[in-house]
Formats: sequence, C-alpha cells, structure tokens
Amino acid sequence: MSQIEIINSMLLFLVVVGIIMLIIGIFFIKEKQNINAYLIDDKQEEIDKQLNDKIEEADKMLQELNEFSSYLKSDVEKKYKELLFLYQLIDEKEKNISNLYYLENQKVVSDVDKIEENIQEDIEEDIKKNKDNIETNLEKNNKENMGENTQESMILNNKNYDNIIKLYKRGVNPTDIAKELDIGKGEVELVLSLTKMR
Repeated sequence: MSQIEIINSMLLFLVVVGIIMLIIGIFFIKEKQNINAYLIDDKQEEIDKQLNDKIEEADKMLQELNEFSSYLKSDVEKKYKELLFLYQLIDEKEKNISNLYYLENQKVVSDVDKIEENIQEDIEEDIKKNKDNIETNLEKNNKENMGENTQESMILNNKNYDNIIKLYKRGVNPTDIAKELDIGKGEVELVLSLTKMR
C-alpha cells in the first residue's frame, strides 16, 4: 500500500469519525429537546447554549482534522515529487557516467592504435637504417666463420669428441674429463663451447 493510499485511508477514517460524532451529537440534541420540553424555559435555554457550544467544538475539531489531513496529503505529495525528481537525477547521472565510460574507452582504443602505428613506423625505420649494417656484419661473420668452421670441423673429427660429450652429459666437470681422457682442459672446454653453439 503506498503512502498516498494510507493518507487517503486516514482522511476517510477521520471524516467518518467526525460524521459519527456529529450524528451522535445530533442524536443527543434531539434527545435533550424531548427532555427539555418538560423542563422550565430557563433550563431549556441553558441546555441549548451548552449543546450549541459542544456542537461548535465538534465542528472546530472536524475543521482542524480536515486541515491537518489536507496538510499531510500535500506534504506527502510534495515528498513524492521530490523523490521522483531525485530518481530522474540519478538516471541522468547514470547515463552521463555510461557516456563518459564509453568515450574514455574509445579514447584509449584510439591511443593504443596510434601507439601501435608509431611503434610499427619506428621498427620499420630501424630496420631500414640497420639493413646495411646487418648485411655488412653478415659478410664479416661469414668470412670469420669459414675460418672457424675449418677449425670446428677439425675438432669435431677429433677422436675424443664423442667421449667428451658423453662424459659431460653424465655430469662430469671439464677438469675431470681432461684428466680421464689425458687431454688438455682447454681442448675439453673448446669442444663443449662449440657443441653449445650448435
């Protein structure tokens, strides 16, 4: 049940109570009139005056109750309107936040795209700058490797090569391998380093 229905129910209750009080007052007035017919005229006037005072008090109470119920109703309606206004503000703020979130995401995506483009351009530029250096270095390395390859092939053809590798794989250190095969430690290290390079 909403607040407005509760207030309307209260107003209806107050009006009904007022009407009942008025009916009871009227009932008492009629009853008093019957009694007053037998009383003296002076007493009749005094009783009428008292009854009129009571009726006026009842009317004033009803008017005050009606004014109070009207005040309550208007206050509830005012609070209801304020609540609706606050809900509307919340909805607007929610939409604004959603829009800001969307715009920020779009900005981040565009920034990431720009960064990726810049990185790609930098990479391509570095590749172009270093292409000549790389080719020159490759030529030098090829010349040097030719000399090393002949030395390497001599070492690989060495009769101890297989034994060195087997012992090293078993966990024997280079010094012990040299002692066991009765060769120099430098030769063992050279064979192991060439094997690692492959």
